Amino acid sequence: MSLEDLTPQQLQAFNLGKLLLENPEVAIEAKRLAKKANPKLQIPEVDIEDRLAAQRTEFQTELDRRDKEAMAERVAARKRERDRQIIEAGYKVEEIEAIIVREKCSYETAIKIADLERQVATPSAADVLSGGIPNIPKEMRPDKDWSKLSAGDVRKRSASIAGEMINEFRTARRQGAR
Repeated sequence: MSLEDLTPQQLQAFNLGKLLLENPEVAIEAKRLAKKANPKLQIPEVDIEDRLAAQRTEFQTELDRRDKEAMAERVAARKRERDRQIIEAGYKVEEIEAIIVREKCSYETAIKIADLERQVATPSAADVLSGGIPNIPKEMRPDKDWSKLSAGDVRKRSASIAGEMINEFRTARRQGAR
């Protein structure tokens, strides 16, 4: 079949195909469309590109999977190390994690907070009842009978005790700064 035997519509389709295939910007897409229209068509450039794209996708998927596994392993190793440090410091992991959640801090800071909480532990009921709490004036201990004092005396005495305590704190702070 020659070009002279083509109908005007066939000639127009031929020219359109030639225009698309000769333009490097759209040639591969035109070949891909032709392959889509007729899957049995043999177009090596499209076939090779499709195989390479599939391999690239498969390779990228494998890389992503390995990255996720490596990240999970690093996170698990870091957690194991931190748990070991917590246990060596003499705490339960759950206690430290509770502090982390409560204070929104790091493991190291949580351990420091736990140390401080241990140092400033709340006195037991026995300490309170026996009046054995250190640094509390005798007048403020639970065994003191405040009912015998008038309201004015209670206020005056309370203010006096509070003033003494503030002065003690200031003195201790000044001595600690030196």
